[in-house]
Amino acid sequence: MSSEKYQLHVCTQMRQGPNPVSCGNSGSKDLLEELKVEVLKHHLDVDVIPTKCLLLCEHGPNVQFVQDGKKSLMGGNVWNRVSKDSFPEIIKFLKNRLK
Repeated sequence: MSSEKYQLHVCTQMRQGPNPVSCGNSGSKDLLEELKVEVLKHHLDVDVIPTKCLLLCEHGPNVQFVQDGKKSLMGGNVWNRVSKDSFPEIIKFLKNRLK
């Protein structure tokens, strides 16, 4: 069994003021809970956790795959404009990665 730890970081950052564009304002808190259920439904050993800004606010909600605590925005696995329709693609990625 692998000792690697896998996580999905769901940006839940909320913004106010003149530029309220953010993942949190785009429904990512509900998305976080729905994605947790989806991962459990597929029996995947992946923690789905909230995180602060991924610096992609205009493209949110954003979800990032993190392996062994190592984040990488450059060339990393980040999904933008995530919705329930994105779940099959994310689950397929996870299943392939966790083989």
